[in-house]
Amino acid sequence: MNFPQSYPQTLKTKLFKTVEKRVLTLQAKLILSTFVGFLLITLWIIRGWVLRTVVNPYIVDEIPTSYPHCSNLVVENWTGDYEIFAFAKAFAESTHAQTVVSTMYESVAKHPRLRQATLLNAWSAELDTASLVFFIVPFQEPKTLNIAKAVVDSAHKRGWKEFSLVTRDMHSRRSRLCYEKFAKPLGITVHLLPYERDFNHQNWFESITGWTVAFPEIVKQLYYDLFVL
Repeated sequence: MNFPQSYPQTLKTKLFKTVEKRVLTLQAKLILSTFVGFLLITLWIIRGWVLRTVVNPYIVDEIPTSYPHCSNLVVENWTGDYEIFAFAKAFAESTHAQTVVSTMYESVAKHPRLRQATLLNAWSAELDTASLVFFIVPFQEPKTLNIAKAVVDSAHKRGWKEFSLVTRDMHSRRSRLCYEKFAKPLGITVHLLPYERDFNHQNWFESITGWTVAFPEIVKQLYYDLFVL
């Protein structure tokens, strides 16, 4: 850059320092943005491993590799969902269950059409509706805890010493903690049988829909740990 001889030397120096400072600032911004971008890309690539390692153990109980034989099977299916009945059918065959029980909300039990629809879904899943038993459970917060108490009380009245519990994998840790809270003092063993739906503990972090399944479970588990259990 050429300056007239009369151009003040101090002004030249200030101009060069200003330019130099801006260049260094730009370089620093480029380095920082490159680092942040690299970090975000790395986190995105390993997000599955991180979330499986950190989040899953908090809401998902250990997934069994084999299922013990047990005469009594309880399926958490408060609204009579067909797909859940289908899982119950498969688990009943695997565990050689002789008695299959489904939970049912009091409001559903009192509504003839809803009760009939539940039986129809169970029949469609090839469950023996003639011998299918329903444990009526309250629709009252905290729901999982109150449902667990109702189920364990009913099992105790029947003289059960153990039963298998069919529950969703994303809900399994909270279910186990709630059921064991009431079952252990009565000497009842609960075997957990988690099932996996489209969005499960292996893939929930890959989609927004999966997050809508997992995030409420994380919040509820935290609430139960702090205020319920």
